[in-house]
This record gives sequence, C-alpha cells and structure tokens, in this order.
Amino acid sequence: MAKALLFVESRPTTPAQADEYNDWYQNVHLKEVCAIPGFVAASRYRQADAQPMDGSPTGTFLAIYEVESDDLPATYAALIGSAESMNMSESLGMDPMPTMTTWLPFGDRVTA
Repeated sequence: MAKALLFVESRPTTPAQADEYNDWYQNVHLKEVCAIPGFVAASRYRQADAQPMDGSPTGTFLAIYEVESDDLPATYAALIGSAESMNMSESLGMDPMPTMTTWLPFGDRVTA
C-alpha cells in the first residue's frame, strides 16, 4: 500500500471561536475523517510563536492525516463525498479556505 501524509492547514473563523474550533476539530472532525477507509491516524499541531525565518504566526493549525491506500484519488473522492454528512462547525474559518496538500515518502530517513 502507498503511504501518504495529508496536511490540512486551517484556522478558527475568529480568535474568539478558537476554543470551539479546537474542541470540534479534535473531538469530532478527526474521528469522522479517520472513519473513512484509507485514513488510519491523525494528529494536530498549532503554529509556534518562534519561527526559523522572518514571519509572524498566523494562528494556523495543522492536521496531519496518515493515509494508507493503493488509490489516493479514490480515497480523496470518498473524503470529499462524505463532507456533506460530516458534522461541520461554523467555527472553522473559510476565508481563506483550509489548504490541503499530500506528501509522499521520498529518500531515506535521517536520524541524529
């Protein structure tokens, strides 16, 4: 099976909705996505205040989904197709839209 990582960057609609957004994302949305065949795990991260290059934090959150599928387009079609049945939250910011990018293994893993 091909293994991929799906990175999803998103943010709450407003800073005041951050708690609602994080509760929904962690306790509802991740579980709904991981119930779709091919999605095997998920973890979340918040953007740090300290960045290695110039730039300021944007309040962005990152979800990383581990995907195991021989047919990524079909797996993603199932994700998009299930969107209408998911419990979405108005606390999910849609301006700008969340971004999704897929990453595939490349090269050997290097450790210290």
